[in-house]
Amino acid sequence: VQFSPDGNFLYSGARKDGAILCWDVRYTQECVYQIVRDTCNTNQRIGFDIDPSGRHLCTGGEDGYVRAYDLRDGSEIAHYRAAEDTVNGFSFHPTLNLGATASGHRRYETAVLQNEQESESGLGSAPKEDGVPARLWNSMAVWRFSYDWTGPMAEVPMDTEVEA
Repeated sequence: VQFSPDGNFLYSGARKDGAILCWDVRYTQECVYQIVRDTCNTNQRIGFDIDPSGRHLCTGGEDGYVRAYDLRDGSEIAHYRAAEDTVNGFSFHPTLNLGATASGHRRYETAVLQNEQESESGLGSAPKEDGVPARLWNSMAVWRFSYDWTGPMAEVPMDTEVEA
């Protein structure tokens, strides 16, 4: 959940829910509009943020895209590919034209590998759950973009993506 900068609207999203709901806190009988996003098939928390001007919201999704919405009516105004897998976090910088994304996943092997295979493949040191090796992939990226939201969002990745 997040309030708009003026405090009049509250935006809420939930796991396995394909929408962010906009609520007018002065009239809470029904939501004002819904922002559709690609989050129905994951149990991950998918974060969103409102830009410092209070006019736009960005959120990630299961498809690896970040989408930007106009908060006047909830319409999508731009999108860009930020990762190969789920983008589970987005945050605007408070004063600069920067946004940060977080993405990642944990995949489990379908069969337990023998000790010999584990040591040969390097999976012996991988985290395990119930004896099954897990492959981890996590990433964080910082993006520079234009605040001129009248056209497509101009994405320019900063130096390199940092993998953890």
